[in-house]
Amino acid sequence: MKRETKPVLWYRKVFSILIGVYLIFSSIQLAGFGETDNEKTTPQSERKQKTEFSLADIDKLTKEVGKLRGLDFKNPVKSGIKTREELKQRIIADFEKEVAPEEIIKNQKALIKLGLIPKDTDLKKLMTDLLAEQIVGFYDPKDKELYLIKPRKDDEPPKDAELIEQNFGIPYYYITVVHELTHALQDQYFDLLTLPSQNNENDDLATAVKAVVEGEATFMMYYYLLRKIGQDITLIPDVSKASGVPPTSGMEVINKESPYIKEGLLFPYIQGLGFIHRVKAAGGWSAVTKLYDKLPASTEQILHPEKYLGENPDYPIEVKLPDFVTILPAEEWELLLKDTLGEFNIEILLREFIPNLRTKEIAEGWGGDQFAVYENKKSHEIIVVWFLTWDTAKDATEFTEAYYKLISKKYAGYDIVNQTESETAWANGENVIYLEQKGKNVIIIETVAQKLLSPLLVKVSNDTKCTELKEVKRIIPAKDKKNTQKF
Repeated sequence: MKRETKPVLWYRKVFSILIGVYLIFSSIQLAGFGETDNEKTTPQSERKQKTEFSLADIDKLTKEVGKLRGLDFKNPVKSGIKTREELKQRIIADFEKEVAPEEIIKNQKALIKLGLIPKDTDLKKLMTDLLAEQIVGFYDPKDKELYLIKPRKDDEPPKDAELIEQNFGIPYYYITVVHELTHALQDQYFDLLTLPSQNNENDDLATAVKAVVEGEATFMMYYYLLRKIGQDITLIPDVSKASGVPPTSGMEVINKESPYIKEGLLFPYIQGLGFIHRVKAAGGWSAVTKLYDKLPASTEQILHPEKYLGENPDYPIEVKLPDFVTILPAEEWELLLKDTLGEFNIEILLREFIPNLRTKEIAEGWGGDQFAVYENKKSHEIIVVWFLTWDTAKDATEFTEAYYKLISKKYAGYDIVNQTESETAWANGENVIYLEQKGKNVIIIETVAQKLLSPLLVKVSNDTKCTELKEVKRIIPAKDKKNTQKF
């Protein structure tokens, strides 16, 4: 029987509704709008009065968003203004209906084993902490409704909110509404529920799709804001090209997290913004609209728009590992996670272990990959099987050499027991780590019992399927399953 597990993206999907508006504050400061004249500082009492959402504001902004985007809303947007606690409980309830506690543990074990998150990470607690830190609002494509926060009387506005109010002459929460109204507009024209932004075995593809949706909404925030002072969006530095990820105002929990968590959460907004900026510059809003007919299929295409926009696009290779049930029987082994890392996450992984290496250049040679993480139900040993294909044999060699160094830093007590021109094996007692490169392909098997290595290697080598992924297919949401995707 086929064993299925939730994608890595489940936690990003939940947290992403909290982030978008806060990115703008750092960029406003970078653009030189961050100087605050103390004599002009708005009294706190007046600032609190400006935090109240009103339906009249939403109606006004709806017209402005449609005009700026060049698309009229087909239908009025339902708007719900709720308290912070009401929204928090709504999000948690939806999340708990979709993701069982055991799925969270499985994801957590797999990500720790891969080296993407620290051993002491508690993903469930992280979600709760983020929800407690800030909730801004979200658009629910199932209900076709925009939900926004009604601040409590004692709520403090985001600490940089005054920059928006002073420099642009609008309440800071307008940019939240613009972002979420953009999602409503997208939904009316492009049907957000049919986008594969939750893919069970290709997190990389799902993240790329999410980057289109969130990137456009973030672009619209900047576009709207700068038009208020007669300026062009190009005045704002492209944060997607910045070195590292800037601290995000109002999101202290995220700022403390590992690069995989933090950068993964911010990717659809930061890198998506840069991608949309490039696409619009190349062909205007019509080119952005066409994205929804031909969606990007990898974070590689988001990071390097020329690989999407060029006459000869660089399509990712869809890697499909075989089922290992004959080698790892279901009564003994549990599949924790099967997924695709992609260029973006591979760079993060290499950087975590080898920070001084030119990790970005190495990851840029990515062609496709898929990994599977299994746990022995009795011994709780966890193994990794990973197949990667690269653009060229040279790219594969560069990655192999980097991963060779990574293994020595990731695992203690393993000594090289076999090494040839194409393969290296490390052993610690009966457990083996195996790294092999053949041409453009790389196979990695980590901490497996010696007796299982050979059959796993034969199965991976002979039965892994690799095909170009030229088309991202839409999905048909199941009528009998609650879809909790929010934007």
